[in-house]
Amino acid sequence: MKRNIIKSIILFVASSFLTGCYNDKSSLDTVKFDAIEIESQSIPDILRVEYLENLTLEPVVKIGSGVDQSKVSYKWEINVSPGYPDLVEI
Repeated sequence: MKRNIIKSIILFVASSFLTGCYNDKSSLDTVKFDAIEIESQSIPDILRVEYLENLTLEPVVKIGSGVDQSKVSYKWEINVSPGYPDLVEI
């Protein structure tokens, strides 16, 4: 009987160590960076390009308070037809 109580106490202590508090640091910010804004005031909401036509877009990319496009890269993608989920890089 005494051994069962001791085993129960040891089991309880061991299980409390295994399920004790864990400090999860994965949700903390590790790297801070400035906000990135893409201004496209001169670009209309809907663009239509016919077969073999060229389309030139020049958005202004702002990082924080300045314009420095050397720190970012971007690509243009379109869908083949409306509602088609796969995108094609231009």
